[in-house]
Order: sequence, then structure tokens, then C-alpha cells
Amino acid sequence: MNADEQHTHQFPFIKKVYPLLKKGGILSYCNLTSTGVLKNRYDSWEALFNETQVPYLLEAGVPEKDIKGIIIFKVYPPTECLYFQHKTAMIPIIVKE
Repeated sequence: MNADEQHTHQFPFIKKVYPLLKKGGILSYCNLTSTGVLKNRYDSWEALFNETQVPYLLEAGVPEKDIKGIIIFKVYPPTECLYFQHKTAMIPIIVKE
């Protein structure tokens, strides 16, 4: 996987599984390697999500109304971790309506 694929490899999977969700089904994913690197470029998790995730979710066929936002939670990465040194992380939430 190259550096560009690091940030987008989950979306082909989402494109395949999203149509399989039943009404009310929840799809969530976490790409800590990618978001850990990207977070340094954004002031907030919300900005990162809106700019680096939402366009790809829409391209993968997820309707905008089903993209419910993110959950932010505390994490405790080891100090030697090279790709994630933040005190919080995000998980996108998608609910098929």
C-alpha cells in the first residue's frame, strides 16, 4: 500500500458493503493510521472528517442523509507510536435510512 492508499483503502470496501446494509443498519469504521497522520493538518476532527472522509463516502454511494457524523473518544497511544500521537480519535457513523 502506498501513502495515498493509506488514506482511502477503506472506501472500495464501503462501496461493496453499503448496499448490503438493511434499513437501520449501522456502518462504522476507523483508520487510525490515516487519521493520525491527517489530524496534524486540521484544527478539528470534524474538519478532517468533512474534508477527507465525506467526499469519498459520497463517491462510494453513501447518501448524504445517512452520514450522521463522528464520535470522538479518548485514546492512549504508546509514546513510541509513529503514526498516532493524539489524545482523541474519531469514528464515523453511517446509518442506512
